[in-house]
Amino acid sequence: MFNASSVSDGAADDGSSRFARARLAVVPMSPREAQERFETLDELGELAELMKRAQLARLHPGASEAELDELIEAWYAHRPGAEAGDAEGPILEWPRRR
Repeated sequence: MFNASSVSDGAADDGSSRFARARLAVVPMSPREAQERFETLDELGELAELMKRAQLARLHPGASEAELDELIEAWYAHRPGAEAGDAEGPILEWPRRR
């Protein structure tokens, strides 16, 4: 597994900058520990969905389960601030033309 040991603002680390590049450190982890972390992550995702569903049910008191399912799907699809994806850089066509 990898763990970010420091975060950079993107500035070059040429020795004169007070900012360092992001560094990744290898953190020893047993397969069992990795599995437990993924299970925790999955549980947190499920909890987030249940919380959002409860919020949507309060905002739309007459909504059926099917309508709430549609609202949840729309919530997953909406990415404020990341409409074009999570990566920095120019937006490219996908699949790329060769």
